[in-house]
Amino acid sequence: MTTPTANGTGGDSGAAGSSPGEGSAAGTTGSANDPGRAGGGHGDGEPPRPPRNTRGGNDDRDDDGHRKTDGADPASSSDSDDEFGYDVEGNRRLRAEAERGHRSLHGTIGMGDGSITVGGAVGTININAGRRVGPRAREVGAGTIARLRTVLVEFRAGLGVTTSRQELADQLRHSPVRLLVGPDGSGRTSLALCALADVLPEGAGVALFDPGTDPSRLTATSLRTGYGYVFDVTAAARRDGFDLLVDELTRLARFHRAWFVLTVDTTAGATVLIRGDAVRHEMPERADVLKILLHRQYACREDQIKGLPPSVFSALDGAPLRRVAQIAALVASALRDGSPADAYLDEQVRRHTAYLLADPLRGIPPEDLPRSAEAVRLFRRAFLVALAVCNDMPLDLVIRAANRLRDILTDGRPGMRVGTSFTEPTAALLEWVEASPIDRDGDDTPAGNAGRVRFRNPAMAGAVLDLVWDEHHLTQTALRHWLTELALVGAHGAEPEAVRVRAAQAVGRFATHDFDLIMAELVEPWIRRSRSGQRAAAWTVAAMIEYPLIADRAWEQVRRWSGQGDRWRTTALLVYATAPGASRTEEALELVRRTAAVPLRQNRQPLAFAMEVVYAVASAGGIEQVFDLLDQWVQEIEQVRERAIRLRLRLRGSYETQLRLRPPTVFYYAAGCLLYLASDDGPDDGTRWALDGHVGTDPHRREIHDELWRLLLTAPVLAALGWPLLRTWCMEADTRPQRAGATADLLIRLANHGELVKRLRFYADLWWADWRNSGGHPAAQNLINDIFGPMGAQ
Repeated sequence: MTTPTANGTGGDSGAAGSSPGEGSAAGTTGSANDPGRAGGGHGDGEPPRPPRNTRGGNDDRDDDGHRKTDGADPASSSDSDDEFGYDVEGNRRLRAEAERGHRSLHGTIGMGDGSITVGGAVGTININAGRRVGPRAREVGAGTIARLRTVLVEFRAGLGVTTSRQELADQLRHSPVRLLVGPDGSGRTSLALCALADVLPEGAGVALFDPGTDPSRLTATSLRTGYGYVFDVTAAARRDGFDLLVDELTRLARFHRAWFVLTVDTTAGATVLIRGDAVRHEMPERADVLKILLHRQYACREDQIKGLPPSVFSALDGAPLRRVAQIAALVASALRDGSPADAYLDEQVRRHTAYLLADPLRGIPPEDLPRSAEAVRLFRRAFLVALAVCNDMPLDLVIRAANRLRDILTDGRPGMRVGTSFTEPTAALLEWVEASPIDRDGDDTPAGNAGRVRFRNPAMAGAVLDLVWDEHHLTQTALRHWLTELALVGAHGAEPEAVRVRAAQAVGRFATHDFDLIMAELVEPWIRRSRSGQRAAAWTVAAMIEYPLIADRAWEQVRRWSGQGDRWRTTALLVYATAPGASRTEEALELVRRTAAVPLRQNRQPLAFAMEVVYAVASAGGIEQVFDLLDQWVQEIEQVRERAIRLRLRLRGSYETQLRLRPPTVFYYAAGCLLYLASDDGPDDGTRWALDGHVGTDPHRREIHDELWRLLLTAPVLAALGWPLLRTWCMEADTRPQRAGATADLLIRLANHGELVKRLRFYADLWWADWRNSGGHPAAQNLINDIFGPMGAQ
């Protein structure tokens, strides 16, 4: 038997290379007798270096001081580990940090995951989770529906009149398609989802189409039998032929035994022709909504609600329901902390922030002032701004950021260096900014959060940044310089990635004040500067997307970058790899598809980023669309294989041994994406479980899934990660017995591929011997023995 090399390429084939193209990439085939050739370009007898656990962000040497890799092929370069690196756990932690930063700047930090999260597209609750249904609709889970029913405040036209939700539910019982019209921000989407859940049969699903989806593009494959769908058709309602569109949707709904609620925004500014049977929904009284949310969602006492000051109700004027939900959360947080009910609202927080910045030493007796009083004032101001950026992060990171901001503001003058000595006690500093260590403020702190500090006032971080930008214009240049240093890898080294994310999110907040300036002075120079600048620019734009005021302009920039050069297209990829960016499933995967069409020799670095995009889309519930893309790539690889076979037949003889066909680019993309998806086995929302659930027992999907595994286990460089992943799955027979059957089935199907069976038996023998010698994993040993026979006899 021929011994495979470390990257899974054995000597018996263009073995690995023949899978995509009946030949292997030049310089990537290996053999047992020549292991130095495996993986391309390593020394004699040296195994190919496996990818580092990086996220591929700092891999060039522009201004970052890292290596450039333009023009290299990952299949033939010893530096390819930078491009194929992946770290699923690190990705999940970074997403959690980005979410923490988002909640910090939007005033909902510290309220727990059960608090209302606002979103511009879906009413008062931002529905981001759930499995995608069809091409563009995502399923809304039963838990989300239950929360919506708890907090939904229904409109009632008068005493004794049914609510708009009851009216809509009654109409849906008689017709599968109904119109729901009402003003923006009035909770139309939440109302529609709840009404559908009221009338659908037991076990039926409710799904939400992405904003901007053209209803005329729907086909039978877009729908599932027995589902209820919510669809915003405001744009279509302005055009002629809207009645015909509704009739066509009714036909589709009856054919699939499905339901549609078509929502129309009546504040869109155009005359909309509405059918007479449409359900009309109006904005509920905002004060009533506030009181109901305080009672239902936050369990405030009746006397607390009755004692709300007029300033709280003044803040509700003209607010959409998503803002009313924010105000309710802030009022509840203030009441919980024993503060006045309006203490955390915009006007009060801004006034308090201005008070702190005006004189940080106010209230301290003159005899107690330190000698370097002016230096202490400056450091306290810098610390306040640094905590606004790094709110809910470890104290040492906040202090380091504050020291750097102070140095920039003073141009490094030694007399102003305060903050690294005994001049400023930590307790006094935290008390002045009204911040508390999380692990000592009564919260149920998760592991790993020890040492974090945050403002007691959840609205403080955003208020500080807004005030500094609006009223302290002389600091703007220094702030831009400071945030650039925090967000990018440069002369001062690299901050932890979590700090870099927070700095980029702060820049996104500043864009709400001056979008054009931020794009011209920070974002676009970052993109031109370095790979870490492109990553920071992507985080910044992802933060912009969360602000309705500038979201459309931010998306416009991303679409423009998608059609430009490598740096800009890479930045667009990185935007789609974030949680906000992945919500545009169709756009994200289309850019990945276009990127995969570019040969890797000219376009090496986006491969790792495209893998991140696919993972992000799958994590956001788009596993069906992701699998369709992988299916398409597998078909393309099969076509290349067939052409290669025909070419070999024509070149029989001496030329046959010289034939080396480079695998198609999508070979690496398909294998890399499976590696990313199959590695995330999070307890509840891991993409591995979503992938397994989608493949199920469908014969075609299982065939594609097996082919993807075969590509991964034979891919140059990537195989060095694919085999250990398969080993980990085998070891799960001891820790997750319920998964043993699925892993055994996969091994059996892989063993049926002639080109894999030798290497599969070789690695199975190695694993079995290792487990036997260590005396561990008895179930995994039995699994190997059951499939390949008693391994000890070999």
